[in-house]
Amino acid sequence: MNALLPPWIFRPAPRHPRWPAALLLVLLTAGTGLTPAQAHEPPPVRQVWHYRLLDDSVLVDDCHCGRPAIPYLLRGEFDLALVGENPIETQYRIFNLDLRTDSDPVHWVRGEGEVRVGGEVALRQQWTLDTTATGERKARFTNPEGQLTRLWPMIAVDLLEQDGPILSFYHLEIRAAPFHELWFSTMAGMTSGVSEPPFARYSGGDVLTSDGRLVRDSGSLLAAVGLEPGGALAPGLDALDIVPGGELWFSLDAKASSKTLGTISPGDLLSDQGKIVRRGSELVRGLGFMPPAPDLGLDALQVLEGGEILFSTTEGAFSESLGLIRHGDLLSDRGRIHATQEQLLARFHPEEPGTDYGLDAVHVWPSGEIWFSVAEGFRDKELGYVLDGDLISDQGYVISRNLNLVGRFSPLEDLADFGLDALFVVTDVTGPPEGALLTLARGAGGELDLHWAGKGRVSRVESIDPSWSGSAPLSPILPGSSWVVPAESAAGPAAFLRLRQW
Repeated sequence: MNALLPPWIFRPAPRHPRWPAALLLVLLTAGTGLTPAQAHEPPPVRQVWHYRLLDDSVLVDDCHCGRPAIPYLLRGEFDLALVGENPIETQYRIFNLDLRTDSDPVHWVRGEGEVRVGGEVALRQQWTLDTTATGERKARFTNPEGQLTRLWPMIAVDLLEQDGPILSFYHLEIRAAPFHELWFSTMAGMTSGVSEPPFARYSGGDVLTSDGRLVRDSGSLLAAVGLEPGGALAPGLDALDIVPGGELWFSLDAKASSKTLGTISPGDLLSDQGKIVRRGSELVRGLGFMPPAPDLGLDALQVLEGGEILFSTTEGAFSESLGLIRHGDLLSDRGRIHATQEQLLARFHPEEPGTDYGLDAVHVWPSGEIWFSVAEGFRDKELGYVLDGDLISDQGYVISRNLNLVGRFSPLEDLADFGLDALFVVTDVTGPPEGALLTLARGAGGELDLHWAGKGRVSRVESIDPSWSGSAPLSPILPGSSWVVPAESAAGPAAFLRLRQW
């Protein structure tokens, strides 16, 4: 019989107000039994932002010998921590820098460094990286030009190796954003070339990650709202977001009849908890339409920290107070247009600028920068074709081409684009919730059932040693409020577990 332990509540230590911090929920497990740990806090730890490199990052292998410079696509990640600030500048520390090319042979750069951002007149950035590079040589990188060219905390910096070998020295063009994973759904299904059955086939509407993992299948979301998954008549999924508490909100791309909820329209906002969160007519009610408010469908979706719902509709309509509302406008349930399509595309150069390209997926950063995808691709005069599955920024650059976004799945289909219907960004920038309630129970097979109640949107269970000197993930990053620690992990030596939430 499972022994349910009393819940324990832990609060994070005070942190710098500009630093997002992981929510710490600490308990002690031992292989011979399970007892509540005495509540105590680990030593204070500075919080960090985890960064991933974007598509346009490049390593250039250059020389002073007359041969052409050789560019390679660059991949990798690093952590950035705030270490000090004054009225003129802010100092950050770079660590866990791990960059590598996709070439054969692989070129790599690993190390740490510092970044200073600020200035009395204009914002500038000064980088210094001390690294070990390919061939185990020591390499120091600095940036000769200090201008900020992307909206902070996005990073765009060109670094030159100082005093490198004459025949082969590096330039680094680092383009990075602060996220752990990108979660998304595609419009078209795909067959993975690296997954084993029964997980080799993914449907449009499945929630996937940029690291090649399935988070939730669309069939389970349909079943949660009383619909039969599979079959030619099953509706697809459209808008999607994860709200505090780990609840997943979504919409359908077609009208459906639910056994539990009755008629569901494409504009209705649904929950994986089996309920209708908002009817489509309720979402657009404040936008000034003549009553009764129309159901215009629901496409892009993001629920902001304060509860405001940003969304796009699949159909356009005329508002008495706002004028023509189009598929490509980002709207608010507070009765305003958050961003028009012209504003979203202002830094792009489409050959047909008057076209309504639609808005399929969206993420608004605290800085105001907006990441999004369009429903209809276009040709840009500078960037070439922007496909409907590409993830782009309103700052005028491409974050990830669609085939790079799904690249870890190695799709077998010969398609240039699988579409991009929804987006969720796991980032440290937005900060964690302030506390949560954790309960646990030992299963009959020795596994450990963890359940939590809090305001985190997504969570990860981590293992840390009693000295707090390091941690390792036990679970993937996941939505919801529960996870099972396998028996083999729960039966190991005594260790602390940490529930990290975003």
